[in-house]
Amino acid sequence: MADYDKATSGTRYQTVVRKALQFLRDLQYAHTVAHSTSLIANLVCEGTVDTVALAADCAECLLAMTAAMDAYGDTLTTYSGYSVKTMANDLYYSMCNVSWQGDSGRYYATSYPIGEQTEIPFTYKEKISYTAALCAWANYVFANSGFRTTTDYSSQAEKALDFINTITAGQWGGQMYCPYTGTADETQEEYSGYTALMTIAMNAVNSTKYATMITKSIALLRWMALSDGRVYDAVKRDGELLVSKVSQSEEGYGFLSLAAAVGLLAGA
Repeated sequence: MADYDKATSGTRYQTVVRKALQFLRDLQYAHTVAHSTSLIANLVCEGTVDTVALAADCAECLLAMTAAMDAYGDTLTTYSGYSVKTMANDLYYSMCNVSWQGDSGRYYATSYPIGEQTEIPFTYKEKISYTAALCAWANYVFANSGFRTTTDYSSQAEKALDFINTITAGQWGGQMYCPYTGTADETQEEYSGYTALMTIAMNAVNSTKYATMITKSIALLRWMALSDGRVYDAVKRDGELLVSKVSQSEEGYGFLSLAAAVGLLAGA
C-alpha cells in the first residue's frame, strides 16, 4: 500500500498503513516486555500475544517500515503517534545483535528466544535459506535507506548470503529449506519461493558478486513456471516437480500464489 502511494504520489492508503504499523508496534512492545529486545512478537492467537519473535518475519516488518517511510517521510508515526523511524531503528539494532549469530556463525537465528516454540507449533530449524535471504535483504536496504540512526551492520548481509549459499544451494540452481545433513526429517528438495527470495536478496545486496547464482536461480524459476501462471513449488533431486509442498492444509492446498508472486518480484 505504501509502495502504491509512493508510485502515485498520493496518500490513499496512509491511514491504513499507520494502523498496520501500530499493530506491529504493539507486538514489538509485547516482545520488549517479555524478552527485553525490540524484535516483533510472532502473532496474536485468540487474544493472547505469542511473544516469540521469528527473524524472517521481523525482516519483513523492517522492509515494510522502510517502505512506509519512503512513501510518507521519516516523520511518519503509527496510528497512536509512535515514531516509525524509532521503531525501525530499534528493530534493526535487535535483529543485528540478538538474531545475528556472529561472524563465526554467519546466520540469523530463526527465533528469539532461540529454540523456544511458538504458540502455534511448527517445525523450524536454524540456517534456513529464507531467513537468511529476508534478513540480509532487510538489513542492507534499511542500512542504506537514509533512515538509519544506529550503527551500520550492513556488512552482515554479504556474510550471511556467502554462508547460506554454500549449504542450501541445490543442484538445479534453487534453494533448499535448510542444510541437508542426512537426518530423517530433512530433504534435498529445492523450493521456488525460497529461491525467489534469495534472488531478490542477492540482487539487493550485491548483484555483481552473485551474478552467476542469480542467473541459475532465475533459470530454475522459469523452468518451474507453467503457461497458465502457476508455479511448481518444489523440485526433487530426480527432477520431479511438486505442487504446494511447502504448506499442506487440511483441504490439500498451500501457498498457491506465493511462488508466482515472489518469482515475479525476483525478475523471473
